[in-house]
Parts: sequence; structure tokens; C-alpha cells
Amino acid sequence: MNRKTFKYRIYPTRSQETKLQAALDVCRGLYNSFLHDRKFRFEVEGKAPTEREQEKKIAQWKSDHPELATVHAHLLQNVAKRVEFAFDSYFRRLADYQLRKQAGLLKKDEKCPQPPRKKGRGVYDSLTWKQYGNGCKADGNGFFLSKIGTVKAIIHRPLVGAPKTMTVKRQGGKWFVTISCEVEEKPLPVSLDEVGIDVGIEKFAALSTGEFIANPRFFRTDEKELAKAQRRFDKVKHKHRSKKRRKAKKVVTRINERIRNRRHNFHHQEARKIVNRFGLIAVEALDVSNMSASPAPKQDEETGQFLPNGHAAKAGLNKSILDARKGSPYGHPKSFTSA
Repeated sequence: MNRKTFKYRIYPTRSQETKLQAALDVCRGLYNSFLHDRKFRFEVEGKAPTEREQEKKIAQWKSDHPELATVHAHLLQNVAKRVEFAFDSYFRRLADYQLRKQAGLLKKDEKCPQPPRKKGRGVYDSLTWKQYGNGCKADGNGFFLSKIGTVKAIIHRPLVGAPKTMTVKRQGGKWFVTISCEVEEKPLPVSLDEVGIDVGIEKFAALSTGEFIANPRFFRTDEKELAKAQRRFDKVKHKHRSKKRRKAKKVVTRINERIRNRRHNFHHQEARKIVNRFGLIAVEALDVSNMSASPAPKQDEETGQFLPNGHAAKAGLNKSILDARKGSPYGHPKSFTSA
């Protein structure tokens, strides 16, 4: 069985949006409390609590924090899982850092990974029900969310398979629902065709068959409009909680969202075409972070003055690299599998 995710736009009313925001704030506060609990227990006892142990604390804390009772239990339990994931990721990065340090493979000025930090307001932006049908489900032309109500949605395609989990996420001032479903595997027809892919900037990709995929340059297309909107926002960004600041920020967010959506759609459409045609796909492994790194500064040993190092030219090249590669499925050889 495979997992397939379905995403829908939802339109909460003002009161529902207030409840969603309140639930996010409660989960964010619980997340920060779990972080503190783990660090404190580790310092005192030498052993951090597990995800299950922290889940059990939720019931104990409800008597002292009645706001926890306003949020569905699944959302609170998911907070403990996120904290577990955050520390697992931290320990993986720390182990990798220590191995590369022993081997002398660290990058210049590379710092040691730090433990997970507390989340500020606006950073925690999603709520997850771990079991579809328990506190969340499709309801006519919307979705029923426990303790929030039925939220209107655009159901542009039906669910396929067995729904397992549901997540409500705020993105760019909009709200979305994503449902993860278990679906049966449907293998593609066997193909004996092979292809090698070389990525670039002038052309998005060159295939060994002699074909080219043009680079749409989505960021470059909207670069002037984005710069204009950003300048307007910079003029009012110091006016916190003002209407002008909110409107200016909304314009910048919308342009960035449009660029991201176009790029995401282009990448997946092109990837789908290639996977449907070829049985063996070979691509180069690219480290975009290294490719787009800024050049090191050059300094005259005698005068101490900094010399030209091509920073301005590299900045323009980096912009083109990120415009083509950002979020691209061609960036890693494991992105494709044989049909």
C-alpha cells in the first residue's frame, strides 16, 4: 500500500478562524513546554522523557491549564510526536557533524548543530488529527473539525483509498486541509527505454535523447514586481499591527506564493512525463547549497584591504541557480524510480 495526499482549500468564517488560531497558540505553548520538560529532565535525571511519557502528562496538565481542554486530544498528542521528531533530527545532524569533524571534512566556519528551539507566534502553523474520522471528517461541501465546526471547502476531486490522517495548515494567510490516504499500488507499464539527465541554467534539463526542457525562469519573470512590492513593505514594516503593513505584507506573500506554485507545478509535470516514458533514469547528484554559496572574501596581506572577488556576478548566478533548482525533483538521483 502507498500513501497519497489530497489537498483542499478551506474557507473558515471569522469565528472559526479565531478558533483555529487559538488552537495553534495552545499547541505552540504545549510544544515549548515539552521542549523545556525534555531539557530539564535530561539535566536533572540524565534521561529525557519519551513521546509516550509526555503524552501522559497532557491529562495531568489539563487541571492547571484549562485551555488544553479546548483543543482535540489528537492535536495535543501530535505535539509530542513533533517534539520527538525534532530531537531525532537534531541527534542525526549532531552525529553527522561529529563524524565529519573527526574526518576533517567540516566546511569553513561550520557550526555545531543546536538543540530544537522554542517556536514563536506565527511559526507553529498546522494541526494534525492522527486518525481520520475521530474529530475530523468530510462533511458535504466542507470538513467537520472537532471544537471548531464544519468549515466550507472546495472539493475539487474525490478522496481515493482509505483516509488515515488529516492536517489543517495555514499558508500565506490561506487555510488548507491535507488528507493522507492509503491507496493500492498501480505499477506503470514496463519500459526498456533509458535516459540520462543533465541539469543546467540556460536549459532546465538536457536529456540524453537530444531533447531539452526549457527553463521557465518563474522568479525572473516576477522579479521586478516582487522588488516593487518589497520596497512598499519596507516603508511600513516598522508600523506593527497597522493596516498598511498587513496589506503590503499580503502582496509580497502572494507574489512569492505564485512563484512557488508555478515552479512546483512545472517540476511535477515534467517529472511525471519522464517517469511515464522511461524505465531507467539517471541524473546527476547536485548539492545546491554548495553551488549557490557566496565566494570567500579576498584580502590584501599588505594593506588589509578587501579585493574584488566576483561577489556581484556570483549573486546573479546564484539567483538563476535557485530559480531553476529550488524544489526541483531533478536535484537528487533518488527522486526517480524505475517503472
